Amino acid sequence: MGFGQLLKQKMDEKGIKQAELSEATGIPKTTLSGMITRDISKIEIEVFLKICKVLDCDPEEFYDEYVKIKQKPLPPSFVEKYNAIDDSGRKMVDTVLELEYERCISISENEDSKPKIGVTYSKICADEGGVTVRETPADLPKISDFFDD
Repeated sequence: MGFGQLLKQKMDEKGIKQAELSEATGIPKTTLSGMITRDISKIEIEVFLKICKVLDCDPEEFYDEYVKIKQKPLPPSFVEKYNAIDDSGRKMVDTVLELEYERCISISENEDSKPKIGVTYSKICADEGGVTVRETPADLPKISDFFDD
């Protein structure tokens, strides 16, 4: 559930229709409809505060509820699997997780950037000594390096 569906839920709880919210906030009905239908995840702060005022919702509580909904707990099998792997495996998982986290943060900070598929994973190399992160493509091993002659 995104912000749009949470907004719909709050409107239903208060018994407010889209047309009423539109009129009270000055936000076009088509905009509100699109927010709900597309289940938006981003909203301008001014629009958010107008909506909260009309719905008589504390903006901080509304946002906290949205964040709580967006957080997904790890399935127990993930934790079991992580605990079952050795130190080398944990280092690999931690490295991938950190690189993916950095990629997602950089994408969310700059909406115009396109994700660079494959770049994150091509930097990670596992070998007998553990996991290493390669900084440049020249440092990356060739496929033939993994096969015996």
